[in-house]
Formats: sequence, structure tokens, C-alpha cells
Amino acid sequence: LVDAVDTYIADSTSAAKLLMLQNAWFTAAVTWKNSALFTFGPVNDALAARYIDGWPDLDAIEKFISNTSIPVNNATVEPLGPESRGLNVIEYLIYGYNRNNNFSVIASFTGTNGQRRCALLRALSRSVRDKANALVVYWSNGGSGYVKDFAASTGNERMASISIIVRRLIEHTASLREKRIVRPLGIQTGKPAPELVDARFSNQSLI
Repeated sequence: LVDAVDTYIADSTSAAKLLMLQNAWFTAAVTWKNSALFTFGPVNDALAARYIDGWPDLDAIEKFISNTSIPVNNATVEPLGPESRGLNVIEYLIYGYNRNNNFSVIASFTGTNGQRRCALLRALSRSVRDKANALVVYWSNGGSGYVKDFAASTGNERMASISIIVRRLIEHTASLREKRIVRPLGIQTGKPAPELVDARFSNQSLI
């Protein structure tokens, strides 16, 4: 994803390179969804929500981009809230409001404040990469070795490995039902909220 971002920013008028970036984002997003069950131990829901899959606030994002008094770099992006960072914000930046209209996306990166939008995209992609790399180190035998601790936590107590996995399966299934299906459909409120669906900008919600 980071490589695709860099390639596109170097030639932000290229529709072909934008398509490559969108494909790289899609691969990263699906990979994260497949990994999100394992938000325990060194990574938890709070970290994931803040740095990886926070729900985007489009007004906040555009306000940050248009505020030319604040430079766009790692130092200014790192403190941003979950509504202004992560994979979902990257999705918004590279797909925009108009599905299948890459010309409007290209215009946003080449027009007014286009360089700031490029800088934000670059910083956000690197932030996701850095958080993912840190998690690999936490889990791996070559790093903090949490995988050894997890495998050694046998038994039936609450923090035993099997208990953690079962609890996460239950929580994950409940979240899938209540947040990712019920809320967009408006089952609880009686009012559908399609803006709450996953991957709404890329139109990849079903997958």
C-alpha cells in the first residue's frame, strides 16, 4: 500500500496508477478484516479503532487539509483522532464521493490543496504500515514473543488462550451483526443509514 501511494503521488494525474493504488488499498483492507479477530494481547480494539479502522469524519478530514497554517507531516498526523486516520480515511481520499469517477479523485490530488492531500495520504499510509510492523514485532518469536505467551496460556481461566479466542469470536460476531449490518440497515432505529456501511466509497461493502 505504501509503495502504491508513493507511485501514485509521483504521478498523480495517472488514472492507471490510481487504479493500482485502489487495488492495493483493497488488498490491505481485506487483510485487516481477516486479522481483526486477533485484537488482543499487544493489540486491542482501542488501538485498532484509533490507528487502523476508525470511522471517518469527512468534514474533519477536509478541514485539516484546507488549514494551510498546519504543515502535513508525521508530527501533525500522528496526534489526529481516529476519525481522521486509518484505512477508512485512505479509502475516502483515493475513491472520493463519486464511485467509478476517478477523474474527480485525480482532480482532488492535483487541484487546490492537492499537495496537502498527497502529503496526508502518504503520512496515513506510513502510519498504518508502522502500526502493523509494530504488531508483528510484538507477536513474533523474534520480537516480544507474545505468541509464545499465548500458546503457553493453557487451561480454562479467563486469560487462557482458548478462552480469549472464544470470547473474541463472540465479540466479533456480535460486532458484525450489530454495527456492520444492523446500523446501516436501520433495524434498531427504523431509519436506514447507508453511510455507516463498510467500504462505502470503494463500493466493496459486500466483500
